[in-house]
Amino acid sequence: MSRGSGVDQTLIDIFFVLSGFSLLMGGGEALVQGSTRISQNLSVSPLVVGFTVVAVGTSLPELAVAIEAVRTDSPDLAIGGVLGSN
Repeated sequence: MSRGSGVDQTLIDIFFVLSGFSLLMGGGEALVQGSTRISQNLSVSPLVVGFTVVAVGTSLPELAVAIEAVRTDSPDLAIGGVLGSN
């Protein structure tokens, strides 16, 4: 696959990075709001929800990277993902 010119590709890359940051901020806000509602609806301490739901939710990206790395036979990437997440 041919990549565009250097300047065009840089602008596209900047767009993707900024879009990713925006989505990350929106996702973080949704995670906090949803977790707060779960704790209120279940009459459970927000601390309990934080230790369970939020902990699992924030660990899923590392799990996805590790699974994809193993699937594509990239053990170095899997090890780097595990070490980098701690």
